[in-house]
Amino acid sequence: MRNAQIYKEKSESAFNKQAAFYDSTYYGQHAQQLYERIMDAMGRYDFQNVLDVGCGTGKVLSEVLQKWNVAAAGIDLSDNMLDIAKRRIGEKADLRKGDSEHLPWESNTFDMIICTDSFHHYPNPLGVLSEMKRAVKPEGKIIIADPWIPTPFRQIFNLYMPLSKDGDVKMYSCNNLKKLLHGSQLNLISWEKAGENAFVAVIGA
Repeated sequence: MRNAQIYKEKSESAFNKQAAFYDSTYYGQHAQQLYERIMDAMGRYDFQNVLDVGCGTGKVLSEVLQKWNVAAAGIDLSDNMLDIAKRRIGEKADLRKGDSEHLPWESNTFDMIICTDSFHHYPNPLGVLSEMKRAVKPEGKIIIADPWIPTPFRQIFNLYMPLSKDGDVKMYSCNNLKKLLHGSQLNLISWEKAGENAFVAVIGA
């Protein structure tokens, strides 16, 4: 449990430091390259509200709100990232500080949950997925977009990821993700490469 808290503290500290310039960094640019793919996946389904887990500076939520007239919410560990998100989105989204393992919304609230470039920071991915399952409606969808590189480079990279000062934990293969979803009673609808170093997965509750 203490190790999990250390990862979270590293992530919170790193993103607080990066917040002011995050969108222009490699990490911010990597996330932004996934937005179109995420919104393409979202557009396959009807939804009236969306939760962004690990919403960061609110950039993807702002683009979602420009495209769809829906209710939006976001959660992040970093106060500084949330401050930027609130300036960017204003009152158009319900933005809260919190832990992805304890989403502060009632069960069966959201039609859609998205998570961009954040899942690899979670020390308890099964707990996060189970909490997403609780918060999403029975017919809702969860879309996860996260870094990915092929075997054997991913396995080698994963050996060193826990040493990162940024709170990185693990990159997941499609099979890794399937096992986690089975453990949380979720179903993989689709898994697609997004460029050379990321994937987008659509998950059913």
